[in-house]
Order: sequence, then structure tokens, then C-alpha cells
Amino acid sequence: MPVREAFRLLLGNTVRYLSDHPAEMSFTEQYENSPVITDATRRDISRMAGPIGALFERAGEEHLLRELPFEVLFAIVSGAIRSLARLHLSGVARLDDATLDAALDAIWAMVER
Repeated sequence: MPVREAFRLLLGNTVRYLSDHPAEMSFTEQYENSPVITDATRRDISRMAGPIGALFERAGEEHLLRELPFEVLFAIVSGAIRSLARLHLSGVARLDDATLDAALDAIWAMVER
């Protein structure tokens, strides 16, 4: 699957999952920001980000991404994804398919070369 399609699929599914599982999203955010996280835990978190990492690696090989470190690109994307899920959960804005597709295009534009 082309990188951009895979990006939209993976991130769209992530927004939907977070929107459908707000307790898990809250737990993950608290866990990631805990002051007692160990290096082993950080490695586990990085491993869980494997699919997006692999996708970004492929996109980098195809020269599709801005020349920024993976961690910066990941921060941009993950922050936007979580914000979209929170926005949807708050009821301020509902993310129908068309709106989510447009938002995913905007996220891609933030990291695209």
C-alpha cells in the first residue's frame, strides 16, 4: 500500500480507537507522562509505536517526509491524533468520515516534504 494511504489508514484507525476507548487514551497519556517511568518502559512505548515507526521509515526512504528527527515527526502526528480524539470526545466537534479524512490530509501536510 502506498505510504500516504497507509498513513491515513493507520492514523484514522488510531483516532477511531481512541475515540471509542477514552479510558485507555487517558491511561496511556498518564502512563507516558509519569515521573516514575523507567528506561525499560520507554523502550516498551517505542516498541508499541513500531507500526508508525516502520511507516515513517518507509516514507523517509521514499523521501516523502520533512527532514526532521523521527521523534519530532512522531510528536507532531501523535499530538494531532490525540487532539482530534479529545475534540470528538468532548462533543465540541464530531468527526464524521469526511471531516476525519480532511484532518488526516492536514496532518500529512504537516510532515510531508
